[in-house]
Amino acid sequence: MMARSADEVPSDIIRTVSTRVSRILRLFDWLDGVLKSGHRAGCREPKKLARQLALVFQGAVVNGQTTRDAASAQAAKAAAKVLIEAALP
Repeated sequence: MMARSADEVPSDIIRTVSTRVSRILRLFDWLDGVLKSGHRAGCREPKKLARQLALVFQGAVVNGQTTRDAASAQAAKAAAKVLIEAALP
């Protein structure tokens, strides 16, 4: 399979990939903030908490996109609160 030049790639594909990369980078920044905040707050396992929160966040995004239900965000917020409270002393 030959690689395409930038001129041959449809603009909608470039936009989609760019959007997804941007979301991933924002998620990494957010997780870094969670880790730092977790350390400061005395979280027993900040890396574990960050992974759990990332899964909740990703699940809410996917669920919201597939069901078009805004309640996904509220459910994710409630789940995140439970995880955070359980992780802190």
